[in-house]
Amino acid sequence: TRVPGFGTPITPGTQVTKTIDFGTTGCLLASGNVVKGRIIITFVYNPGATTHTINYAFDNFYHNSIKFVGNKTFTRTMTTATTTMPSLPIVTMNMDMTATFPNGNSYQRVGQRIREIVEGYTTPGILADNVYKVTGSWTTSFPNTTLQTSTITSPLYVKMSCMAANKPLIVSGVISIVRNGNTGTLDYGDGTCDNTALFTFNGNTYTIIIGN
Repeated sequence: TRVPGFGTPITPGTQVTKTIDFGTTGCLLASGNVVKGRIIITFVYNPGATTHTINYAFDNFYHNSIKFVGNKTFTRTMTTATTTMPSLPIVTMNMDMTATFPNGNSYQRVGQRIREIVEGYTTPGILADNVYKVTGSWTTSFPNTTLQTSTITSPLYVKMSCMAANKPLIVSGVISIVRNGNTGTLDYGDGTCDNTALFTFNGNTYTIIIGN
């Protein structure tokens, strides 16, 4: 549903609310996941603006029996064009989400992620040549009151061309993780399309398989 209603002309400056309601009994998606509850999307319609903000609110929303409550806000701005670089979009996501599992355990995550397209923007019809740079940090609260802070200390790079190799899309960059006074790092590598990363903790380094 939409407010103003579908078919009603929308003028600049109008707040638009879109609601996706999956119902209360569970909706089976083509992927096999089951969802229920509502996602409420709000924004101010202003096509001439250089900055746009969209808020996603999760209302009694369940994904495979995990309840999600909270908000994600996406703000899209355009960089200033130079003689060598066109104006490029930067999307900043601020989130405050709580996930509650069937056993009652709740996890809250608060943080920010900034994504900038650094290659492929001038070929909008081709997704495979897109490369994104991602920075940000977030804090996760665990049921036992433990806090874990994750900070991208070296920008993550995402290559959409890795889809052709059926590999995870993050190919380089480092996340620093602090938990209970202990520090670890997750290093995604040198830019190669592979499914491995190096996790270092207390001086020991382990190769991990992304997706397992």
